Amino acid sequence: MRHNNIVSAIEWLPEHLFTEEIVEAAVESKEIEVLSHIPGRFLTPGRIERIIAGSTESWHSFELRNIPEAYRSGAVCDYAMRKKPKNITAVPEAMVTREMAEAVIRNGRGDFDILAFIPERLWDAQLAYLALRSYIYDPYYTDSRTDAVMKTGLILGYVPVEVKTQEFYYGMLDGMKILSTVTDAVVPSRFKTAAYYRKMAEHDLSLVPARFYSYEILHAAVCSTEGKNFIVGISGRHAGGPADGETPLHVRGVAEAVQDTGKTGHCHR
Repeated sequence: MRHNNIVSAIEWLPEHLFTEEIVEAAVESKEIEVLSHIPGRFLTPGRIERIIAGSTESWHSFELRNIPEAYRSGAVCDYAMRKKPKNITAVPEAMVTREMAEAVIRNGRGDFDILAFIPERLWDAQLAYLALRSYIYDPYYTDSRTDAVMKTGLILGYVPVEVKTQEFYYGMLDGMKILSTVTDAVVPSRFKTAAYYRKMAEHDLSLVPARFYSYEILHAAVCSTEGKNFIVGISGRHAGGPADGETPLHVRGVAEAVQDTGKTGHCHR
């Protein structure tokens, strides 16, 4: 049997028709794809090693799930992941490494379900940020706010709760520069304290409820690097009662004082 025909020959061959001779021909073919089609009962660590060592088609891959789990060694799993990151679905959980997780994330855009195969022990803030960048924000942001909120929420659903601290969400604002409206939509209510709104004021004062207005929050807004936030936030509200969406008269007085501070150059960051 010619080697260049072996893959197509065994792909649809019923399992009961496989023989040692056919399997050996497949092993000798130097075609990595045969690992997807040789029945597991014919595979041995030696044969798997020979196929991998002899493979010459670097762009071809194989299905790791076809290899009996007992033979999925660290080396075999590493090779399978280099060939095809989606093979993580067949990597024993204890063998999944940080490098594998990063490869899955970088190549997984659009496939949210595959994130479930990254063990909780590997998730940290940086891995979560990588997922957000790879799935939504790099190389450029094109989603509507609604879609971005939905996708961000989906990704964060795979991140262990202990990773998603208040500092984690601050990193979304400061480090990743994720839209303030998107970040605010996914931040749990328990974190929406005065300290949180002071941070938000640095990015978008219009997202700060009027009841949280204080000298510190307005100072953060007027002294932010995104200088328009103060003006936009205040001009979007009007004099009236203390309800959210309105700017009470006493707050407007504080706002004017803080704005004067910004004009005179007394911002300290």
